[in-house]
Amino acid sequence: MDFPFSRVFVGGVVSYPSCLILFLVGMIFLLYLHEKKDCLLFFIVCFCLGIGYLCFILRRVSIHEFLASLHGMLSLETTHSMGLLEKSAAYLKDGLIILAVFVICYVISCLAADAISRKRMSGRYGKILTDTLFCGFILFISLYTVIFWQNYVRYSYSLIFLAFIFTGTHYAKRLPPNLRCLYLLGTIISLFQLAATLLLTNLTLLASVPYVLIGFVMSMLPISAEIKTVDAKGLQRKLKTVFLLCTVIFLAGRNAYIIRPMNGDVATLGEIAGIVKSGPAIGVISEYMGPYMQNESMKEWKQYIHDGDAIYLIGGSLDTLGYLYADTTIAAPSLVPTPGYNENLLNYWKMNPEKYPDVIVASCWYGKENPLLTEDSWIMRWIEQEYMPQYVIDGKYWRYYFR
Repeated sequence: MDFPFSRVFVGGVVSYPSCLILFLVGMIFLLYLHEKKDCLLFFIVCFCLGIGYLCFILRRVSIHEFLASLHGMLSLETTHSMGLLEKSAAYLKDGLIILAVFVICYVISCLAADAISRKRMSGRYGKILTDTLFCGFILFISLYTVIFWQNYVRYSYSLIFLAFIFTGTHYAKRLPPNLRCLYLLGTIISLFQLAATLLLTNLTLLASVPYVLIGFVMSMLPISAEIKTVDAKGLQRKLKTVFLLCTVIFLAGRNAYIIRPMNGDVATLGEIAGIVKSGPAIGVISEYMGPYMQNESMKEWKQYIHDGDAIYLIGGSLDTLGYLYADTTIAAPSLVPTPGYNENLLNYWKMNPEKYPDVIVASCWYGKENPLLTEDSWIMRWIEQEYMPQYVIDGKYWRYYFR
């Protein structure tokens, strides 16, 4: 079978470091398919790109500095700090929630399919209808949780992706050999991407499942192929109608009615009440509070921050868009919105003295400190005892410490 498997894996491995686990998956899968040439090509491409990237970095730093930087990156990244037991307990809790939702929906789907047509739809056809209704119920539950429970948007995708992947496994054996191979490839890649995410981050199981997007897409192969095998035209039309109706309703609700506001919460079209009037997000229309905070922050930064200043933003969940308010130097070692603070931060500034902050900007709320920036926290002790700001200004949503 002539298929460029190596191209599929190279994209995953090179684009995201945690996908390094896919390298082993790719090698094993290609050897299993007896694609020795593709296997060798895959190894050579990944090896050369990895060496080339490493050489590019080592042009500026030594091996010692490189290893120290890796250690500092991991220690300052709070999303990689949770212990294995703690993560396992969180994953088990999420897994039980997903299992409970799926069991309830599947039982209801079986009862509904039986009630719709007891005599005309049995065996194989009844199974297809049951699975179609099951996916439909999951779509509606996902939409409901986003709109009415104000839940994290990615959770809704998690339920949908898992439901379709679960349904696809029922019919994978009936796929032609070439499509079955493609289906297995995409599903295996997705599962290992999920495993890499769970191993290397503190994301919950529900928040990590969207990384199985490829597996979700591949699940359409056996599902659509199975629906096409239904020889009763009326039944096939009903199945397609139910499936498409549920999908359209979810997508319309998720992408037309629900908006992604600037303050991080879930909002709907009826809550649009503001527009960003200046700065990097100019023209963005959203709910009231997000644009208002952006507009007020821009006014303050024009008054207190000057071009060329080295700026370091601190807080719990940061709005890192602040680094783009002016032509400043970013003093932070990372732009993740959930940074960590410890002695490795000082090592970073020792290696990069030009990054030492002229102004430290802490998130606050009308002078009230961020709960994660208490006086006994490492970063606040360092600011008071070593950074020793000359003066401090309280803004509406930021507190400015000037060296």
